[in-house]
Amino acid sequence: MRKGLRMKTCLFLALAVVVMGLSYPVVAQDNTAEATSAPPQSAAEYFSQSLLFTPAEIALIQRALTGTVGGTEILNDTTGEAIPTRRIIKVAGVVYRSDADWIVWINGHKIMPGKLLPQIVDIRVQKDMVDLKWFDRGINGVIDISLRPHQTYDIVTGVLLPG
Repeated sequence: MRKGLRMKTCLFLALAVVVMGLSYPVVAQDNTAEATSAPPQSAAEYFSQSLLFTPAEIALIQRALTGTVGGTEILNDTTGEAIPTRRIIKVAGVVYRSDADWIVWINGHKIMPGKLLPQIVDIRVQKDMVDLKWFDRGINGVIDISLRPHQTYDIVTGVLLPG
């Protein structure tokens, strides 16, 4: 029993040394610090990949860093509904007046700046195009896509269809 406890302690200490060693600069023999890589330029770079957060959570952290809030519905999915086999993103039309005044019809829903679907992580609307970050439960990831009116993106096959 003591041997098992020693083994666990050794593994824990080895893991701690590895984790701590990755976050500190490498010290040369002449005691000058040399960084192994350039430090991140922005806070968003810290959350570009993670073992602890899902892509949806990373997107929410990045939105919080920029000051926009929302999209928590995708994290609180406790409905247990089956994931449909046919999942599409269809842009039926765009009405653009300004950056803060626009209407987009996506999958039959009227989307406005204050009224977004829970799957929409980020949206930027232009006069003839919609830049969209869409969270899909089937792939458990965020899709970054630009669509024009009357275009359909099939998530399952990855095919962009006209009309």
